[in-house]
Amino acid sequence: MFKKHKKIIITLTFIMGYIIWSQTYSYDIGKAVRHAEKHYCQKSHSCCAWFVMRAMQSGGCPVIILPAWTYRDALPFYGYHKVASGIGNQMNGYHPQKGDVVVIENGKHSIWGHIAIYTGNCWISDFKQKTMSPYRKPVPYKIFRHV
Repeated sequence: MFKKHKKIIITLTFIMGYIIWSQTYSYDIGKAVRHAEKHYCQKSHSCCAWFVMRAMQSGGCPVIILPAWTYRDALPFYGYHKVASGIGNQMNGYHPQKGDVVVIENGKHSIWGHIAIYTGNCWISDFKQKTMSPYRKPVPYKIFRHV
């Protein structure tokens, strides 16, 4: 059943992405980061996509709410490009910059995946993370940066 819904979600992501891609907007990474720093919770509430989406919207990005893992396909429509990928917390030569967004794949650890934004000091999703990936076991991720 999830596989059927996964195809529908990906299709909707591309449709919405095309609509948004055809529009122009101004994105202020500083505003997005300040929003994330001001509104995070003390612990996870399993709503990372909502918090990151709201931070990006406060910066002017017209992003919509999606399951966290689907942002790997949606972010390029919002002016992001992939700058790194890997597994776990291995950075593989990547140095995070303010406003970078990490998208962690879905799997056994979470059917929704995970998403967080880098503030220049730490990664924040719906909570302030100690590391880039909040999971104990290494899981695949992709990092995106707004152009």
